[in-house]
Amino acid sequence: HEAQIAEATEHLINSGNISWLYFPGPDQELSTYAAAQDIQRDSYYGAGQALDAYGKTEDLSYSGGIQYKILTGHGDIIAGIEVNGGNLLDKKLGYREFSVNENTMEVQEEEVPARTIADQETMVTGGFAQIEQRFFGELSLSAGLRLDHYNISDNITGSDLSNHVLSPRFTMLYGLSGPLQFRASYA
Repeated sequence: HEAQIAEATEHLINSGNISWLYFPGPDQELSTYAAAQDIQRDSYYGAGQALDAYGKTEDLSYSGGIQYKILTGHGDIIAGIEVNGGNLLDKKLGYREFSVNENTMEVQEEEVPARTIADQETMVTGGFAQIEQRFFGELSLSAGLRLDHYNISDNITGSDLSNHVLSPRFTMLYGLSGPLQFRASYA
């Protein structure tokens, strides 16, 4: 923090994932997955040698799901569920501030406590289904539907935000020549 303007971060990042694939029939596929990432970050973003610019962040994010796919000669059917979420805790670190009383010339010390900037939990659960049909080798049409439920909890204010989102999707893909394709989508 000795510079007039400084930015510095130090990260410790751990992540992992696992997946499993199963073929219950010749044209069927069942897949599952889970992944998580944990980030611990110490930071300084400040100017004017500010002592209040030190921070500490803890962030855990995760994802998991299962998907079932049926492959037919001219199309595919896919359905699945998944969950995504995270926990974020972001704090400004406490510090001591010194000043001199001009009347008595005594050094005064003030302890500025740490304060929480963000403390939230998020979770999105969803289900989806999609059907794709291929025609004449060059044309492919697909339609899908996804329903998500999200919940965001702010542990500082105690507020919760929760809702459902329904997302339809339609796509047309046409192979023009070689690697060139024309795609039109609505989502």
